[in-house]
This record gives sequence, C-alpha cells and structure tokens, in this order.
Amino acid sequence: MPTTRAIVLTDVPDVDEAWHHKQIASTASRLSATAQLCEKEQNGFEDIVKAFEEQYMTLYDFPETTDLAALEQRIRVEDDSTPPKGVRFDARFLEEIRRVETDDYAERKSQTKVHIVTYFRPRKGTEEATLAWLCAEVYPALINDPNMISVLVYKVSHSTLFADGVQQKADFEEGCDFVSVFEMTSDELPWEALVIMGQSEGWGEFMDGCTRWCGVQFAVKQTWGTSEVDTPIVNGKTANGTANGHVAAGDHAAALPAVQ
Repeated sequence: MPTTRAIVLTDVPDVDEAWHHKQIASTASRLSATAQLCEKEQNGFEDIVKAFEEQYMTLYDFPETTDLAALEQRIRVEDDSTPPKGVRFDARFLEEIRRVETDDYAERKSQTKVHIVTYFRPRKGTEEATLAWLCAEVYPALINDPNMISVLVYKVSHSTLFADGVQQKADFEEGCDFVSVFEMTSDELPWEALVIMGQSEGWGEFMDGCTRWCGVQFAVKQTWGTSEVDTPIVNGKTANGTANGHVAAGDHAAALPAVQ
C-alpha cells in the first residue's frame, strides 16, 4: 500500500520521555499511521558531515495523500497536550521520488535497527544529474551490502517548526531540498562501497564541494503500528507477542521523475 512519509526531528528533555511517547502514539492513532522513534548515534562521520542538532527522529508513514498541508495541520502538537518547556519539533513532509530495495525487503523491514538520514541540496542546475547519478550508481551499490535493505529518496515539500510553544512554517531557504533514508539491519556501515563511491568521478562532480548536505545515524528505539497503535512494538513484536503492523512497501525502484 503506497504511503506518505513525514520526518519529525525532536529535542525533548529526558524527564519528559513519557510525554514524548504519548504524543507519538496519539499522532499515529489519530492518523492511522505507523511511527518509528529513533535516537541519534555517533558513526564516525561527525567531523566530516554536518549533523542535525536534534536528538530524536520519528518516522511517520501515513495512508497515501497529496494534501501535505492538511496533513501538517493534523500532525501538529496538540494544544491540550501541554508540551513541556524546551520541546522542539522540526517536521518535514516528503514526496517519494525513488525507492531501491532488496528483493526480500517486505520480510526484512521489521528487522530494521538503524536509519541513516541525509539531507542534501545539489548545486543549482545539477539537480536532475545529481539525482540520476545517485540513483543509477550510488544507491544500487549500497543496496548490495548485506546490512542494507532499502534506500528511499524524497523531495521535501512542506516543513513546519514547533519551538518555544509556537507553531510556525519553517524557513528552509538555506536548508536542503532532498532526503535519503537508508534502512539497515545493523549499525555496520557499508565502508567498502562508500570508499569506492568517494573516489569516483561522480562524487567529485556532484558531491565534493558542490552540494550542501548533512546526515545522521539513528538507532530504532520503538515502533507503533497501525493495528495496535497504542501498543509499543520492540524488535518486531508487540507487547502481546503479535507481529507488528508495518505498512507494505510501495513500488520497487519507481521511475525517477523530472525535478520541479
């Protein structure tokens, strides 16, 4: 079943973890979504690639919709939830433009333990060429790693920010337009493929010094599913032992559209 995805980067004081979990469960239940809470990890790239400031990320997968503005209105922090002081929600709503996954992705998706998320902005005028190179050479090479099960590429279409108790439209004029989400079954990075890609002609042309980008490795902490949205799912099973309610994957390796 096709889905629409949103990424919410969050800073929440440790003492308010229960409020954070309740907020995620409420959103997933209200919008018939799956939600996967992840926590930032170090991966050795911190001195090379700029990282997000937020400590947590929640991946929401909703039933497919094209009205992302309406979806944003519904995913907001509810006024009656009494958000703690210092909470920050950076929400980005994504249009999927490319998917590369293993043949057994549907069976292995519940084994996802790590998400590597990269935001990038190609140099003006090179958007289509950059995406074409990434999707033709980089992502297929990475998916051959036994720990990698999918690479999903998105265009950011709508962004909002909740900070200091105020909800506002985010200004990403200086930010990044595209997002890649790498789903992995372990935290062991595909170093061999990364080294080869880093030495390639395409990397020098499209990425090295030409693209604004940042990235973070997140470890999966907890998942809420569609059938038991109020029941946390850990390691692929709910507290009562039933299988999780992950949404099925969409079309395999969908065609790359023109960048608008």
